[in-house]
Amino acid sequence: AISLSQQLSGIFNVSSDSSISNMLVAEAILDKLKIKKNIVFTGDSWIGDSQKMLSDSSKLLEYGWDRMFDSPEEAVSHAVHF
Repeated sequence: AISLSQQLSGIFNVSSDSSISNMLVAEAILDKLKIKKNIVFTGDSWIGDSQKMLSDSSKLLEYGWDRMFDSPEEAVSHAVHF
């Protein structure tokens, strides 16, 4: 655990150690909110548009932080209910 007395500064990514697709995040949110809608793609995209999300949380791990969830899906489910 990170001590509240530690002086932290900078930007920290909070993430799992595996990737998750944007589609899976959207589907999980709709499912947890019990929304029955189809996800429609417009076909539009742009340079740098990502299909999956994967962040590097090694900086935060160096301070003793530990992940609460085993998968990105579990974290998304928890966040939706928060």
